[in-house]
Amino acid sequence: RLAYLHNAAFEGNIPSNYDRPNGLRDLYLQSNRLTGTIPDVSEGQLQNMTEFLVQDNDLEGEMPASVCALRAGAQLEDLWSDCDDSAGDAEVDCSCCTQCTFDEEIEVAFGNEGLRV
Repeated sequence: RLAYLHNAAFEGNIPSNYDRPNGLRDLYLQSNRLTGTIPDVSEGQLQNMTEFLVQDNDLEGEMPASVCALRAGAQLEDLWSDCDDSAGDAEVDCSCCTQCTFDEEIEVAFGNEGLRV
């Protein structure tokens, strides 16, 4: 299962049950207006997920250890968030992300349309 929900003008928090479709392989939530923190993944969920993209939102806090555990298991190949701290303004603390960006970087690189993967 694929969920390409990028640049869809979603607002608010990522629902805590986002991990329920266990067959989910790709979840693209980038370039929306999501806020709050990234919820934990329940044990045994999202075992088939290979891509999780949440950059270019207004998320904050730490990437949950349960999401990082999916990277450690080698099935989650791409994990992107706004974690680039080179300008001192990282929104998400993520030591396990494969790509760290920040909002201005995406706007410069991809224009107002946001990132399209």
